[in-house]
This record gives sequence, structure tokens and C-alpha cells, in this order.
Amino acid sequence: MKLRDGIEVGEDSITFSGRSGKQLLLSLLLRTKFREPYEDITLLNDWIADLANRLAAELQTGEQQTFADDAQTRLEIAGLIASKGASLGWWQMSPEAQVACLQLAAAPYRMTSESLEEIMLSVEDQVESARRLVAAADQSNRP
Repeated sequence: MKLRDGIEVGEDSITFSGRSGKQLLLSLLLRTKFREPYEDITLLNDWIADLANRLAAELQTGEQQTFADDAQTRLEIAGLIASKGASLGWWQMSPEAQVACLQLAAAPYRMTSESLEEIMLSVEDQVESARRLVAAADQSNRP
């Protein structure tokens, strides 16, 4: 069954072809990846990032766009990383690997160095706040 230009549905597959098919697939990936609340399974998924990067590179005529984020977006991404850090291996990553992880989250866009630094600091701040909360709870439970 052929739906429209660039999209064909087979018995066990869907094929996106041509510029219109690639634009639709990229649009679907970006809506899935950047919908709120952010989820690690889509935001930090390397194959979604790789496919989005490839499609964006094929469709764009110019340099890579900057991630259109704001303070709230950076805070939410930091919160996701702080809460999923153990399963991501965040605490074992070098600073360069952490930057690569954050660029993966922004794909197919790129984060500025300021955004990267702000998110990394916010992750540390959120973890430190959790440590203080646990310490306070421990103190209040002692007889």
C-alpha cells in the first residue's frame, strides 16, 4: 500500500524514501525524542540520535543548528541525567564522555559549550541536594 510520496507500507515494513519520506521520518523522530517529559529511552538513545543526525545532514543545506533550549529545558535534561545517572554510567564517564552524552541528547542539533556546562553543573547540584536531603532525613530519624 502506498500512502503518499515517500511512504510505502509493506506486509512487514514501512519504507520512507525520497526527500518527503525523510522529512516525515525526521519529524516523527524529533517529536518522539523531544516530547516532554523527557525520557532516557528516547532522548539518550544512540540509534535514534544517529538516524536523526543522518537524516538532518541529508536534508539540511547549511551548518548544523544549535539546540534551541532554555533554562527549563536544561534543568529537565539535568534532572533526567541525575535520576538515571547510575544506569547511564554517568558517574564513571570522563568529562569528555559526559559532553558526548549530552550532545547525543541534543542530536541532530548541537549544544553550545555554555549549555553543556550549565547542564553538567546542574546535575552536580541536584545530586548534592539529594545528598543533603538524605543526610537531613538520617539526622531526623535518630533517637
